[in-house]
Amino acid sequence: MLWGNRLIPTTFTERAIAEGWVFVGAWLLMALWAVLERRNGRRLLRHQLLLGAVLALGLPLLNGLTADGHLLASLARGDWALASVDLFLIAAGLICLACARRFSAAPARAVVPGRANRVREA
Repeated sequence: MLWGNRLIPTTFTERAIAEGWVFVGAWLLMALWAVLERRNGRRLLRHQLLLGAVLALGLPLLNGLTADGHLLASLARGDWALASVDLFLIAAGLICLACARRFSAAPARAVVPGRANRVREA
């Protein structure tokens, strides 16, 4: 929705409705993606986290290109409302990256309690 807010022209008469459709459309696409990739949940989660990281980290850049300035300009003006959103998005993007990296590693094998893990000899 935040991307839609920045990309939909301010002169568009039904801008609020368009932003709502961007929000609903994004959720529907993510749900469809989840249904199509339901057999490999770990890979799906990793890819969705990477997408979240790209979107979250890219929004402060897009904001700098389309709004009143970039993060450093917002901080210099004392515009903490805009700067705090950008800072939160950067933090959320970095957390998504860290989680995606964690999911890219192979899952640890579970040890069944009460069973000895023996190596079979041929």
